[in-house]
Amino acid sequence: MECPQTTSSFHWLVRRQAGPQTTPHKRPVVLPIKIFWNLRSAPSRTVVTVARATRADAEYTHVDLVAQEHKSDEYIQQINPLGKVPAALLPDRSTTLWESAAICKYLCMSSRLGASLYPADPLRRAKVDMYYDFWNCYLHPSATEVMNSQLGLVHYSDAALEETFDKLHAALRNVDSFFKAGEMYLTGNSLTIADMGRLGGHRDRGQLVKEQMV
Repeated sequence: MECPQTTSSFHWLVRRQAGPQTTPHKRPVVLPIKIFWNLRSAPSRTVVTVARATRADAEYTHVDLVAQEHKSDEYIQQINPLGKVPAALLPDRSTTLWESAAICKYLCMSSRLGASLYPADPLRRAKVDMYYDFWNCYLHPSATEVMNSQLGLVHYSDAALEETFDKLHAALRNVDSFFKAGEMYLTGNSLTIADMGRLGGHRDRGQLVKEQMV
């Protein structure tokens, strides 16, 4: 995906007291939501995709994972206690969100453009949540294990590597079964956050699996 314009490293350090400013006889200045992300992170790419789709007033800060910026005391204390991306600092400059699902849902519910992406109908919303949780709980972990093994970041025995690929194969077969005949998207014929970014984020990983199966 094309990278959004981002602030440079460590410009995300937060002064929490610096919230929306007011001046006499003028409306409060509404600050943009700050999104902390990394291009290599599939959940981060999902958040950026949803932010763009909802035309959120957002400021993007690319967190350098190699430099361990996400593990710094400042980031953990002020942005995400788990030391991960993505994360978001809301316009009030005192509230943070982490976990891509929470951020995406907030973006959708904060914009009229997000109404169809995260539908209000209880059943459709439940299905969106179900598929989104599947990506996070099943597909993303197994895909990450495969990618890390291919990049040499972790080393598995032959048996463990085969098991890792088996888990990813099973997850991808489940994805194929989710789509119903005559429907373009996971929950019908309207695009939702269950579709956005997730499958695209793992498309390169699916290619790795195909190469292993040849």
